Amino acid sequence: NESMSQMSFQAFFRGFCRLSGSSGTVWEAVDELWRVYRLRVVRVPTHRPRQTRYLPAHVLLHTQAKWQAVADEVVMHQRAGRAVLVGVRSVESSEILANLLTKQGVDAAVLNAVHHAQEASIVAVAGAPGRITIATNMAGRGTDIRLHEAVARDGGLHVIVAEVNDSARIDRQLAGRCGRQGDPGSVSVYLCLEDNLALRYLPRWTRHGLKLLCDRWPAQASVWAMRAFVWAQRRSEGDAFERRFSVLRNDDWMTSALPFSHRGDA
Repeated sequence: NESMSQMSFQAFFRGFCRLSGSSGTVWEAVDELWRVYRLRVVRVPTHRPRQTRYLPAHVLLHTQAKWQAVADEVVMHQRAGRAVLVGVRSVESSEILANLLTKQGVDAAVLNAVHHAQEASIVAVAGAPGRITIATNMAGRGTDIRLHEAVARDGGLHVIVAEVNDSARIDRQLAGRCGRQGDPGSVSVYLCLEDNLALRYLPRWTRHGLKLLCDRWPAQASVWAMRAFVWAQRRSEGDAFERRFSVLRNDDWMTSALPFSHRGDA
């Protein structure tokens, strides 16, 4: 019941003689990968051109209005015969949206930590016509959603980012579920001023200004809100990097300070 030693993830990975990897969203971490691991990043072009369409962002002032707007958009695409994937941040959010859809007479498959055992079966049919899948960030990433021929003909998988994440990489991972291998697809993003990211990283005057834009110039609100949320994500990602780098610095200091840390070098 006593800890004899500890090691950070960064120090653990640096212990490998050969270290490499691949990711579709690693470009944002180029600086960190070099500073921590001295690894360079090479961009590889996609096998086939992307056909994903990014729709203008939706800006909502209140959480309740956002969930209702998301549910309405899901129903609209479902009636058009498309498959829909909605990404949320928590189990609670997935249940809220599923209940709203149920009230409208629409069934949705929920993929979260509660229903993780059914993940394979849910993903297997997520590309069928009219299929609706709600997934938390902890579930379903890195998987291919095979499109039914009718879905591909009608525009492909439609992905909804219902809650912007603290890291833009996670949003890109979610958006990357559509438009794979040259398939058609579309992405829509919902920005709510009551989301955790906005409350934590956007100053009060910024949120107030965005509210005024929504009331008076709604056509411009989408552009400015997206810029504000991107700025908030960069602040969040910077804080996360500083925490990770601080752990690594402490690990390096412990390694150099312990009297027996270099005993094996003799």
